[in-house]
Amino acid sequence: QAIASAIDRQTVAGIFGVSADDQYVPPTMDGRGDAFFGVSADVATAQARMVAAGFGPSHHLALTLAVPNNSRYIDTAAAIATELGDAYIDVTVDSSRAQFDYYSQLAASSDAYDLAISGWIADWFDPSGLLEPQLGSGYVGDATIGGNMSRWADAQTDEDFAYADHLTGSARATAFGNIARRLATEEVPMVAFG
Repeated sequence: QAIASAIDRQTVAGIFGVSADDQYVPPTMDGRGDAFFGVSADVATAQARMVAAGFGPSHHLALTLAVPNNSRYIDTAAAIATELGDAYIDVTVDSSRAQFDYYSQLAASSDAYDLAISGWIADWFDPSGLLEPQLGSGYVGDATIGGNMSRWADAQTDEDFAYADHLTGSARATAFGNIARRLATEEVPMVAFG
């Protein structure tokens, strides 16, 4: 949660020449609702969360962020590292993996990093195709689709996915939109491009 609070989503999106969006579900997809996260950093909240976890100005958390060896991703990682530094998190950027083989290399070295940059293009009108591969525990380390390289797993989220997968139409889209809202506001640092 501290990481999610510390990231300035507009800065990250700007590196890619786009605007940040205030939710995960794209404007053209069912399940989009009201804004559910801000695009600016909230450093004070991030610092408070880190202090509550036992870190602070003289005791930082050290993490390694894996990114593809591509200038935009390296610039993104540098911006994130600076922002997280303000929240008592020291980030080492590892850009040793070639972009064309990034996901398979991450899958092969899953203990060599703490954070990973990953993305998904909204290529069909179902939010499950955006959310589940990125954050479902069944996709951890799945390099064939560029799946959950963060290795983030949560039993409640998997249960929510299983429930939503059995719905249809607007009920399905709304369920996945609600899952995205909960994850983005309570669990996972996300940057959505508008």
